[in-house]
Amino acid sequence: MEDGSDGFQYYENGGASGCWAYYTLRALYQLGRVTDARRILYPMLSSYATGQFQGFGANGRSRDWRDWQGGCHGYENLLVDNYHALLAVLDDHEPPGQRGP
Repeated sequence: MEDGSDGFQYYENGGASGCWAYYTLRALYQLGRVTDARRILYPMLSSYATGQFQGFGANGRSRDWRDWQGGCHGYENLLVDNYHALLAVLDDHEPPGQRGP
């Protein structure tokens, strides 16, 4: 729409991305909320394995930013910030307090 009211949920205006999700995951692990962290991390790991964080969707937009129904709305093709969450694998497999800050 001309007034931009149809722009919500796209890119940084309410869109979904894995960018910087690591800090949420890290906090959950530090709080001992392992089940909650895994509810976020494990689906992300499956998505990494199937290439869902890079490339382009059927609409020609890249997969690095999504709307909340999964539609692709990015433009960079490979946004490396999406991969920062992989650091949480270390938190998932080490006892709390064993890893440095």
